[in-house]
Amino acid sequence: MVKELRLAGVSSIAEANAWLPGFTTAYNTRFGRDPANAKDLHRPLSQADDLDEILAWREERTVTRNLTLHYDR
Repeated sequence: MVKELRLAGVSSIAEANAWLPGFTTAYNTRFGRDPANAKDLHRPLSQADDLDEILAWREERTVTRNLTLHYDR
């Protein structure tokens, strides 16, 4: 997208905000596809769904005395 901004001569945030809707439309025209199944199969989140926990990736690491990290042994 940075290259597209440069090619369009955009040099400020206000210009970028004015340019973005046209870029989005052109991009979706070039690369957008219709879904294989048009039915929306998403389910609503329940009270028990904690996205901060579900989408987190946690790895345990150890810092040694000489301040180096050990990962996976």
